[in-house]
Amino acid sequence: MKSLRNALSILTAILSLIFLAYAFFPSSFAQEGAKAKEAQKETVEEPDPDLQSPRAVFKTFLTAMKKYKSGDKEAIKDALKCLDFSALPPFVKKEKGEELAIKLLASINRIRYVVYSRIPAHKDGDPYVFYKSKEGRIVIEKVGANWKFSKETVEAVPAIYLSLADKPPVKGAVTEIQYKSLAFKIRSFLPPVFSKKFIYLELWQWAAGVVLLILTYLSYLILFQILKFFLRRGEKRFSFLRNTALLERLARPLALFILANVLIGVCDLLDMPLLLYKWVLLFLSLLKIFSFLVVLYRGVDILAEFLLAGARRTVTNIDDILIPLLQKIGRVLVVIYGIIALASLFEVNITSLIAGLGLGGLAFALAAKDTVENLFGSITVLLDQPFKVGDYIRLEGIEGTVEAIGLRSTRIRTPYNSLVSLPNSKLISTSVDNLGARQYRRTRTMLSLTYDTPPEKIEAFCEGVRELIKAHPKTRKDYFHVHLNEFSASSLDVILNVYFYAKDFTTELALKEELFLAIIKLANKLGVEFAFPTQTVHLASTPGEPPPEVKVSDVAKEKEKALEIAKKLAANFAK
Repeated sequence: MKSLRNALSILTAILSLIFLAYAFFPSSFAQEGAKAKEAQKETVEEPDPDLQSPRAVFKTFLTAMKKYKSGDKEAIKDALKCLDFSALPPFVKKEKGEELAIKLLASINRIRYVVYSRIPAHKDGDPYVFYKSKEGRIVIEKVGANWKFSKETVEAVPAIYLSLADKPPVKGAVTEIQYKSLAFKIRSFLPPVFSKKFIYLELWQWAAGVVLLILTYLSYLILFQILKFFLRRGEKRFSFLRNTALLERLARPLALFILANVLIGVCDLLDMPLLLYKWVLLFLSLLKIFSFLVVLYRGVDILAEFLLAGARRTVTNIDDILIPLLQKIGRVLVVIYGIIALASLFEVNITSLIAGLGLGGLAFALAAKDTVENLFGSITVLLDQPFKVGDYIRLEGIEGTVEAIGLRSTRIRTPYNSLVSLPNSKLISTSVDNLGARQYRRTRTMLSLTYDTPPEKIEAFCEGVRELIKAHPKTRKDYFHVHLNEFSASSLDVILNVYFYAKDFTTELALKEELFLAIIKLANKLGVEFAFPTQTVHLASTPGEPPPEVKVSDVAKEKEKALEIAKKLAANFAK
């Protein structure tokens, strides 16, 4: 929960910063794509035959709205091109464009009958003022190469429409589209005092806004708990999730996403002034995008968990490496989608930016040379599989356990518990010693016996050690060595070369300890002593006295005794 709160705090901070930056420095968002935007502007401002004079604008707009009324939904595009939306963000045009066109038509129908011959047909000249009141003006002015209803008119349309709504349309006016919003109906039922303005909004709008905020908060809490409940129930069904909190963590961003979509529709019904509406819509659109990105990002993790659950049941290891790589690619794609969504929201020309990359293609290729090599290195590891996650490897003076194989590098945990990141490009040309792929682990050492050990006891001791190796459940039976190998300065050295079946170093140490302890017990029972660096001084015997008699035991009896002891000791080995 703490990490989730931190993530949401960061998200809120980012939303606030973007919102404030766009509010106070809107021009900075277009700085990088200035040339592209200029080219786009020139394209948009090419002369349009339908917008070459105030008269042509009126005729185009009224004709398009008449067709739209008759059922031609595409005609609204011709009507909207007559309005200058340059003062409003594109998402406001998308949400409010149709409504503004309908309200403008209704306002014109209530002002006077439009006679085209009385409207100027000049291609150049002063703006044409069709209507003027305290609520605003309806003006047609030249914008670039074309004439349009001014941005001042677009912003004033809601107020003008509201002031004229009670009047009937003039005789002969274009048949208008009936538009009675919820706000209009609320105003008709409330006393006139509630329609008075206070800081940009009417009193009833302030009251509705407060109620809406309270309802929004309560709806969020209820929706969050409902989604959390169903997702928790889903965790029991989705047993593949090792991290059962993943589904629960979807609840909060999913609730925010649903709520943002609902609020966009509700705020549209409040009939707020466009200047205020665009900031509210901007914040809700950002919240919608970021919450959806969080849902997608965590959805990628859940999908990866599902695929990994299936990968654990397979014999091959290629999917164990491929799925984490695909998970990282999925996360990158989610981030790219978020950048595109934000660029679209702020009307950044993505096509021009991508085309600009082509101009710097060579520089980009040179800069990305190492990245491409690392990518091919990761593909090599994926296809050739010289090692997998969990293997103990040694290469270029580095050895340790492989913890992760990424798109750029492979991370290795060394015996010193440090983490080494090795670029994947080096894996193409470097020899990799995969110690983790060993079926057996060799142990080679010398068993140093004292020089006074009789030969028959040495033979018996060696035979007993061989029997211990044969009886051990975790040793290789077809290849091992136990022989008297060397006369050292202070010992008779018996070579012990044995292979253990152990998956890791810890298991190997435990098996070695078990065998070595059995060898020590065997030596103690046979009376064989292990040597250490010493010097022995021999005194000559007294002249005339016979040398001390050395008793030589029967070799066969010693071997039989050693075998019997070895079998008893082998019974204690862990199966």
